[in-house]
Amino acid sequence: MTGTVTRPLFIKRVRDEARDTRSFDMLTEGAQGKHGLTFTPGQVAMLRVGDERPSYFAFASAPEDEEVEFLVKHGGGTGGLFYEMSDGSRVELV
Repeated sequence: MTGTVTRPLFIKRVRDEARDTRSFDMLTEGAQGKHGLTFTPGQVAMLRVGDERPSYFAFASAPEDEEVEFLVKHGGGTGGLFYEMSDGSRVELV
């Protein structure tokens, strides 16, 4: 992915929501009280975990919320790696 500009997101909080589903509250690097992203309800983000291929995840938070929230189901690929992450871990917004 040469030339691709990425933006780091850091996991602030992880919560179990339902069977095999977790929510991840995240902030951008250097965020001062708010996530620092611009998006519209229903929009998706392309996220990469480690060296795994990026995948699409829908924003589960409102644009005006302090943190960005993503819901992740346990599974394979990026979703499976994401699901196992904890507070303080880093994900790349591609």
